[in-house]
Amino acid sequence: MEKYILKFELEDTNIWRRVSFTSGIDFYDLHTIIQIIFGWEDCHLHQFVVKDTTIGMFDSYIEARNRHEKFIYEEEIFLDPILQSYKKFKYEYDFGDCWEIKITVEKIIDIETSEYPKIIDFGGDMAKEDCGGAYCLMRRRRRKTRVEELNQILEETFGGF
Repeated sequence: MEKYILKFELEDTNIWRRVSFTSGIDFYDLHTIIQIIFGWEDCHLHQFVVKDTTIGMFDSYIEARNRHEKFIYEEEIFLDPILQSYKKFKYEYDFGDCWEIKITVEKIIDIETSEYPKIIDFGGDMAKEDCGGAYCLMRRRRRKTRVEELNQILEETFGGF
């Protein structure tokens, strides 16, 4: 079993998170982790972009098919082969506010037992939903990041993992 350490950097801000989790999760699970660690409410469309492939939700599938793009439904692909083959990819959320998160695989470690996802390091405050994107976020007052609370939510969400 592998333990992955990934860094999530919210483009055009000083907000980033370093998270660890073990193998066996799909892209929908990764989407859920991202929503929790950035304090979002999962109110908008999202997608992952890995090289020339879009991985996302059903609504994105319809759009991608109309544009003839390579698309994979997020609950049909596990992260393991992607994380072992690609060191960087992107998550896009709220196509109106245009949030982009650069995801970097920093370490892959062999371990014996599974662990729930956990924030192990962070920078910056929480990203506010529907604030107008990165530029507007950096000009507004932000909510403080409370890592203990976020890790509690991650544990409750993935604890039976």
